[in-house]
Amino acid sequence: MRRTFEEDLSAESHQVQKDARISQPNEHPRRPTCPEAPSPKRKKETERAMTLRRQTLRRYEKIRKKAQYESIFALGQVVRSRAFDLFYDQVGQGRRQAGFVVSRKVATRATTRGRIKRRMREIFRRNKDRLAEGTHIIFRANPGVEELNFEQLENTFFQLSERIRSRTR
Repeated sequence: MRRTFEEDLSAESHQVQKDARISQPNEHPRRPTCPEAPSPKRKKETERAMTLRRQTLRRYEKIRKKAQYESIFALGQVVRSRAFDLFYDQVGQGRRQAGFVVSRKVATRATTRGRIKRRMREIFRRNKDRLAEGTHIIFRANPGVEELNFEQLENTFFQLSERIRSRTR
């Protein structure tokens, strides 16, 4: 005969205690009383992440389609410097967008190409207000760009952006 454990249970329902937690005297003094409240450390991390997120180049600010790159290379204008060439096209009103190209002729190692792209992205992110609304721009790195420091690259961008603004007026 099969035995069930229901025989051992009483038919009366157990009353649930209101506060079944016994750890009152041993609680941590800085722990929040409400379990849903975030810890102060977690709150600081979240605020820091939000600040960093706002400082990145937004997705809509990047040129991602191959057709867009080809269109700007074919129909756009170019200003050149020792560090990089800027291909640009005025699309009218709209967002400023940027694309970044670093070939293997410029840097054979992928890590170096990535560093160059990060520098160009940061230069664009910090100084995109120097360009007119609706400007689509492609940074194409030239050989020797990895030897220049960030300030030199940024000054080069200032000069080239002034030339672009003078041409588009």
